[in-house]
Amino acid sequence: MKYNHQTLIAKEHIFSADENKFLMSYNKQKKSPLNYILQTYAQRKFQSTFIVAIGIINSFLEGIGITLLIPILSLLMDPSGAQGPGQLSIISQYFTKVYAWLGLELTIASALTGFAIVVVASQALVLMQKMFIARFNSQYEYELSCTLYQRLFSAQWSTLSKLMRGELLNTIAKEINFARSVFYSFLNILSFLVKIIILMIFSFLISVKLTFAVIGLGIAIGLIVQRLSQSARRLGDKAKDSRSSLMNVLLSVLDNLKFIKLMSLENDNYTQLEHVTKTFRNARIHVEWQKEFVTFVTTAIMTALFATVMYFGSSTFKLTLPLLLALMFIYARMSPVMIQMFSLYNWINSMLISVTTVEETIAELQQGQEKTSGKKAVRLEGDIQFSHVDFAYDQKNVLEDANFTIHKGEYVAIVGETGSGKTTILDLLLLLLYPTKGDVYINGIKSRDIDIAAWRESIAYVGPENYLIAQSIEKNLLIAQKKEKPSEGQMWDALKKASLDQFVANFEQGLKTVLLDRGQNLSTGQKQRLNLARAFLRDADILIMDEPTSALDFETEKAVRKEIMAFKGNKTLITVTHKKELVQDADRILEINNKRVVEVSHKFL
Repeated sequence: MKYNHQTLIAKEHIFSADENKFLMSYNKQKKSPLNYILQTYAQRKFQSTFIVAIGIINSFLEGIGITLLIPILSLLMDPSGAQGPGQLSIISQYFTKVYAWLGLELTIASALTGFAIVVVASQALVLMQKMFIARFNSQYEYELSCTLYQRLFSAQWSTLSKLMRGELLNTIAKEINFARSVFYSFLNILSFLVKIIILMIFSFLISVKLTFAVIGLGIAIGLIVQRLSQSARRLGDKAKDSRSSLMNVLLSVLDNLKFIKLMSLENDNYTQLEHVTKTFRNARIHVEWQKEFVTFVTTAIMTALFATVMYFGSSTFKLTLPLLLALMFIYARMSPVMIQMFSLYNWINSMLISVTTVEETIAELQQGQEKTSGKKAVRLEGDIQFSHVDFAYDQKNVLEDANFTIHKGEYVAIVGETGSGKTTILDLLLLLLYPTKGDVYINGIKSRDIDIAAWRESIAYVGPENYLIAQSIEKNLLIAQKKEKPSEGQMWDALKKASLDQFVANFEQGLKTVLLDRGQNLSTGQKQRLNLARAFLRDADILIMDEPTSALDFETEKAVRKEIMAFKGNKTLITVTHKKELVQDADRILEINNKRVVEVSHKFL
């Protein structure tokens, strides 16, 4: 599935309107497993009702199969039929009437044949139910992931820049998968609950009093499991936090491996990684131990319940052997189902933090969405004007009362000390940020009223970070080419302008040469020139550059400067740089000094 910037905002999201409304109004109070189950059922009525419907049919078939054992055992105990199956219970009489309605006699052979048909049909429904549960579960994960991706790509830069990469990666790579397991548990709990209810109905047909006793004991088991699972949420929270910490540390290490080796920091970073990994391991052990402990307790109680039913069924309620054996089969089928259901309930309790994390992330991204509505500004026809612009990070101003104009076709250099706000001005121009006071006007239109995607279509950008993917040089050049696919000749021409054509030509596969992850088989200067070539190939009306030649040697920089100068008058050029040579090429120079923007003369450089 492919999305452009417009569809990321405008298309109907994959989640339903009710689900989107929930995500937008999400409050951070922790859910209980019961609230989650009820809420999820309400949000996904079709899937939930479908699973319940299959469960009802399957459970009735299973109950019929078990109760068929009553006449079968009766006939086995009395092959002559002297006493007749009808004297044993209403159930046997019912089956006799059903077989008679079908034109058959209730015999051992016909009863066993019916039993086999019912069991096979029941197992076929079990298989179908599991297939649909797997399908609905995978669809849930897919929709959750796509919703998160959509919110991520359409979020404002000010929102994205505040996110911790490790936590975001953990949400995408881990928490969504755990949320999927919670949904899977929910679907199975629905299935198990239906089965228990239906089997209880058949149990009522055999012995009402004994069934009520079993229900009472089942409620007691539920209360015990609820009590035991109270710690599951706390353990799940700890596991999630330790998982996020591990991701943050791991990303930091992977991003800085070269520096770590050069500074002999291997042992320090290994110790740190070992520590967070150990913390995560211990948290996971506690979660798994708690899960298994609940299963153990539930199994022990269910075993005791089974023995109690057998004892009181024979001694107190005086059930005949066929009826007692039928109850045994019913409770033997119910026992593992109840154990699994309580275990899954406990699992939901421990993993709800993952659902909460994903929902919080989506809600946070949703609060800071970019707008695409407004007047079009596809091409710069007039001026770019900063009018009394202030901008603050965390309520601390970096720009104050900025007033300047950039005319179409000008080459403007922006200079100033490190951290003075040069890149902030570019981000305001790119509509990544908006002024905290004052306005930026493009063609006389306020930046807040401009269609973001349309404006960025007219811009080529070269940033300090060299964005490269592990694909061919050709595919890296074609990134962000919004118009018709450039010809191979145009690609070579762009490489020549960036003084990279000879380097690429030396590869046996030329443009088809595949780069390593983040262009690790290129030098820093070569990466920078490849990014310049991509910007030249885009052939946009405005070229915005942030330290575009910082990694180039003098001769290469001179050649690149010449190509940039060739755009003067035809394109609007805006550069942030510390390089004196680049500044000298500019028509005008804007200097940021003490949060103020002033125009300076070339002779003062």
